[in-house]
Amino acid sequence: MDQTSEQEKKLFSYQDKIDKQYKIFAKNDFALKLTFFNSMKLILKERDEFITDLNNNGIDFWERVCQNCQLLNDLLPDDSEISFIESLKCFYEENYTCGVEIILKKNEYLYNRKLSKKFNLLENDSEGTELKTKKETNCLLFDFFKDNDNDLEVFDILFEIYTNAAQYFFIK
Repeated sequence: MDQTSEQEKKLFSYQDKIDKQYKIFAKNDFALKLTFFNSMKLILKERDEFITDLNNNGIDFWERVCQNCQLLNDLLPDDSEISFIESLKCFYEENYTCGVEIILKKNEYLYNRKLSKKFNLLENDSEGTELKTKKETNCLLFDFFKDNDNDLEVFDILFEIYTNAAQYFFIK
């Protein structure tokens, strides 16, 4: 066997060991996040109901969050001037599953009013909304729902925004 093959074999061996350790880490990390989410479920439910009441009384909670939250703005279409998000919810479930549900106002980009995605972190398996596009645009949020992969990075951003939405609402 030549030296290159031996080096590649050794590198693959190291990567395999790293991948196994990462899988253990990912399971532990998910368990902590699930525990955290479960501890907040009731609070989030009450807060979400309050946000719905605000919206019903003419206060566009999520538009203001979008105006104040650069993280959320970065996920929206490049040419979007206002938020068309009516509500946002994120969740964790048993068996390494998490998901997002977004209700949209009427907008120029999608016919869909509801976007949802649920995915399993260990099985690279996801299910969700098939986007019905009105106008093509560069949008990380839409890509998250289009792609059949578990884009954990976007989910983590959405979860951060969802759980801390009141903080973003109050930023001046």
